[in-house]
Amino acid sequence: MKLLKRLADGITKANFFAAKGASVFIFPVILLLVFEIFMRLVLSSPTEYTYDLAWMLNTVFVFLGGGYVLAQNMHAKADVFYNKMKRRGQKIVNLICYPAFFFLTVGALLYSSYHSARISWITQDFAEWTAWNPKLWPIKTMMVVCIILLALQGIVKFAELMGRGKGGDDNDA
Repeated sequence: MKLLKRLADGITKANFFAAKGASVFIFPVILLLVFEIFMRLVLSSPTEYTYDLAWMLNTVFVFLGGGYVLAQNMHAKADVFYNKMKRRGQKIVNLICYPAFFFLTVGALLYSSYHSARISWITQDFAEWTAWNPKLWPIKTMMVVCIILLALQGIVKFAELMGRGKGGDDNDA
């Protein structure tokens, strides 16, 4: 049991570390967009790479925070109904909803992102829709990493919710 607890704590710490690291990405995105506005409006010379870098950095920023959001219980949920249920009802909702909604969705995301990243590595594909044409395997690989972190945190959260005597009120997590 101690090993599982340490593993769960390690997964949560990894998600905290990933989110903290991702939070740093917001500053380069802001600077990049300010630079692009300056280049476009003041110098009338827009860059080829700003759009691509901005969406790539934003993607990493948003998706690396997924596991952290789940660990901190900041995700959207219907507390209005859930909190009015008895503990047993809350556990039943968790038992049904986590596998039906969370794990099914994350599993589909993981499958499709892994397949996309794998193909990207093999074909060395690039973004054809812009003049810069960056390679796509780095962002696609990061998506797989992000979804794995989210899935692992989901397993930890599900185990916590099902194991608690309180039935899932996890404000003390």
